Amino acid sequence: SESILIVHQQQSRSSGS
Repeated sequence: SESILIVHQQQSRSSGS
């Protein structure tokens, strides 16, 4: 569960940049 949240945040950050 936590792993999924972390991955989502990392992906969102990459897209934002």
